[in-house]
Amino acid sequence: MPVGGQQSVPPWRKSRGDFVFCPWSLSVKKAAILVDGEWFRRCLEIALKGQLPHGVTADVMYRNALLALAPHEELFRLFYYDFPNAHVWKPP
Repeated sequence: MPVGGQQSVPPWRKSRGDFVFCPWSLSVKKAAILVDGEWFRRCLEIALKGQLPHGVTADVMYRNALLALAPHEELFRLFYYDFPNAHVWKPP
């Protein structure tokens, strides 16, 4: 505790009701995207039928995954997983 028993609080940390205002809360937010590879690839093939001369490439998947971001969001990480369908995959 500072001398005099009063704690100094920066102006941007002053409470406004239940909300604590912070200037960084107005900045760009980072987002992570989880992509189910096979499902996403099939949906892109159907949606972009005939428009892709080389098929669905990693670049096409990446650019379409970025469309999920809001204007105030920035991509932090893109997680990709690919697992065969349950009716196709047989446990060892």
